[in-house]
Amino acid sequence: MLTTLFIFLLAAGCGGGTEPHSPTPPPFPTERPELTTPAKFDLASPLTVVQNQKVTIDSDIENHSFIDCEVHIANDDIKIASSEFANSPVYIEQKKNISLDRVIFRQLNQYEKAAVNVYQCQDLVVENCQFAGNYIGMGIHSSSAEVTGNRFEDNNGHNALVIGEGSQANVKGNYFYGSFPHAILILNREGSSEARVDITDNIIDQTGEDAIDFEDYRNAAPSNVSHNIITNSGWSAVVIEYNSWESNITVEDNWIEGTGIDWKLSTHALQPEVFQPG
Repeated sequence: MLTTLFIFLLAAGCGGGTEPHSPTPPPFPTERPELTTPAKFDLASPLTVVQNQKVTIDSDIENHSFIDCEVHIANDDIKIASSEFANSPVYIEQKKNISLDRVIFRQLNQYEKAAVNVYQCQDLVVENCQFAGNYIGMGIHSSSAEVTGNRFEDNNGHNALVIGEGSQANVKGNYFYGSFPHAILILNREGSSEARVDITDNIIDQTGEDAIDFEDYRNAAPSNVSHNIITNSGWSAVVIEYNSWESNITVEDNWIEGTGIDWKLSTHALQPEVFQPG
């Protein structure tokens, strides 16, 4: 009787239906994608030079150089083109339709100051610009912005690009090099449901810690990190931390290599001695 029961169970096990198939995962990319690095440029001279002043810009300007100034944008619908701001922070607050095109922001090495400060603005466009040697490259807060085709180099005091407090930002086709601690820091500490980022087609190289950091990015709208090349970061390529894990963030189709490595640039004063795995 026991032998008959054993044979029946064995037959049932062998003759049953096939095991359900697990979904086939998408293939890993086998080749590094071809992305275009925005070209570095110099401005044609002569430029109108403004130095050591507090400046208010209330209309379009072109071919200006601001040195050791403090600059405020006064009106809506202003375009700043082919100009430079050297050690001259720019403040854009509660404005609409501001455009920055082929503008150089450089050498603002002041503690916790950004070269471009954006607060409660709508439809800001920053394209084909250069941010070089600043403590912070650009800070965008409670605003909507397009950040496209720019170069961020050696903005290594406290991040190259900060997107915070309910902002909606498209960050596409930019080049980030030598950022510390992050190339892009994204925040939503106030929990605005309107916060959203789309980070695509960027090249990010040589970041002191995490290249892209979602820090306290709570309750935000669906956001996306895709088709970026991220190489040589001291910590992770993308990190989601501090209440960010409840947000709807898609990370896909990125080319990531060289994480958790010793930073190749000169040692930063705040660089940790021990690097953590990517």
